[in-house]
Amino acid sequence: MNLISKIDLTSRVSVRAVAAGVISSLALMVMFMSLSAGLGLWTNDLNGFLRMDTGLWLYTFIAWGISLYIGAYVSAVASRSTTGRDGNLHGFVTWAASAVFLFAFMFSATDGLIFTDLSHAFYFGAFLCDMIALAAAMAGGANGAKSEMILDDKEKERIRILENQRLKQTYSHP
Repeated sequence: MNLISKIDLTSRVSVRAVAAGVISSLALMVMFMSLSAGLGLWTNDLNGFLRMDTGLWLYTFIAWGISLYIGAYVSAVASRSTTGRDGNLHGFVTWAASAVFLFAFMFSATDGLIFTDLSHAFYFGAFLCDMIALAAAMAGGANGAKSEMILDDKEKERIRILENQRLKQTYSHP
């Protein structure tokens, strides 16, 4: 038995889908932070970034998780992922790219203050937030892939016929 023929080695990562997921997650994060400003939790003083209240940090962590869940969902659906593995991969790449963009923005907006006067608890909290956001992104990607698997009966029949034709062509050669 040839195991290589049983394993599908093609890459299903779509850069356009990941870009759509990253843009979606960052746009949602901007929207959530605008809402926090409207609620009075956030001010335009970026130097006050280090002195944010616990409520705003909690709100930011929740908003980050929701934004990445939806961004990863968009990424998986846009790539037309049909397996949980592909959805998880799109979720992970969306999380990674979004985290890099967000870190770069925070670093440039605070003129590097992100590394000064912060306690170990802050870094541990940021780590936990990112792990929760990663889990949200992976779940969003997997759920996006599941949504693509829902097909109507006509579409399922069409796919079954095409698969049978492909199998006949594969095994008809000597």
